[in-house]
Amino acid sequence: MPIFPQLSFARSLEEEYLLDCDGSCASGIRCVSLSHGVSRAGRRLPLLEVCVLCARQQTTRLYNELLFCGNATEGGHLLLNPYCNHEGDYDVRCYLDNLERHSFHAIGGPFIAYDPEHYKKVSDCGIEQTLRLVESNWLSRLFTFDYSGIKPGPRRPQWWAYFCRNPRCKLDLLNFVDKVCAEGSPNIVYDVSQDNVLCLKCNQKATKVFSTCLTPNIHLILQDSIAGTFSRCSFCNTLIRFDKYRFPQCCGACHETHLKMSIERLQVCYVCNTFVHHSRRGGCQTFNLNNTKYFLCRNHRVQAFYSIKTLADLKSSTKDLQQM
Repeated sequence: MPIFPQLSFARSLEEEYLLDCDGSCASGIRCVSLSHGVSRAGRRLPLLEVCVLCARQQTTRLYNELLFCGNATEGGHLLLNPYCNHEGDYDVRCYLDNLERHSFHAIGGPFIAYDPEHYKKVSDCGIEQTLRLVESNWLSRLFTFDYSGIKPGPRRPQWWAYFCRNPRCKLDLLNFVDKVCAEGSPNIVYDVSQDNVLCLKCNQKATKVFSTCLTPNIHLILQDSIAGTFSRCSFCNTLIRFDKYRFPQCCGACHETHLKMSIERLQVCYVCNTFVHHSRRGGCQTFNLNNTKYFLCRNHRVQAFYSIKTLADLKSSTKDLQQM
C-alpha cells in the first residue's frame, strides 16, 4: 500500500465523529463544537488533538492570515491542513483555497473551509453537516485505513527537476510530466567539455530546482515561478502537476486505473455479496433496474432472465436463494 504524505480522512469518518461529541477535543471549553449548541466538546480525530470543527476553523483562520496578512513566499514552506479529505466526498466549492487548482498556498489537498452556517445541532451531543455530497469517494473502496497504529516513517528523499530560464526559449520544464514511471528529461543534453546540462532547444544551461521540504519532513511539492507547481504520484512516483483538488496526488494513468478498480469493487452478487467477474464465457447476470445495476454471480443465476423488469421481480426470483 502506498505511503501518502498526509493523513486522509473520509467524509463518513468525519460525520461519525461529529455525531459523537465526547469532550475529548483538546480545545476544551473553547471547542468550536460547543458554539453549535452541543453539551460537550467535540471528539478528537485519530492521531490529532482536536475535533473536525476545530481543525477546520484553525486551518481556515491560519490560511486567511497567510493570504491577507502574510506574503507570497510564506506559503511555500508550510503545510497548514492537518489532513486531507478523499476525492469526491465534497463539492470543490467547499474546499479551502479552491480557485487556483494547480497553485500551492500551504494547502496540500482537499480540505473543507469552516463556515458556521454549514452545521446544525441534531442531538445533545451530535452535529450534522449540511454540505452537499457530489459523489462517493473511490479511495475507501480500494484501501483500508488504520489510524490506530501509524508510525512516523523515514524522511522522504528530496527530488528535483530541470528548467530552462531562457526567456526566448519555448520550453520551461525539461523533465517528463505525467508519463507513467518515466524518469529524467527528453529535452536536455549533457555537455561533457563544460560538465553542464543544457536545454536541447536553445543550449542554455539548465537550472536544477529541488522539491520543497514541508513540515514534518514532507517533500510534497516543487514550485517554479513560470512553470507552476509539481508533485509526485503517490502510487508510481511519476512527476505530475500539483492538483489541490486531488488526494492522494496521482498521475492520470494511476487515477484512471484506480477509478476503474473501485467501480469493479461495486459489482457484487445481489444474493451472496461476493465480487462478480465478467469473462468471455459469461456466468454472471446483470440487471439495470431503476437506473441501478444489480448482479448475480454464476452460482445464483436465475432462469427467467428476461422476465425480470423491476427490483421486486429480482427479489422474488432470488427469495429462496437468499434464505439458504
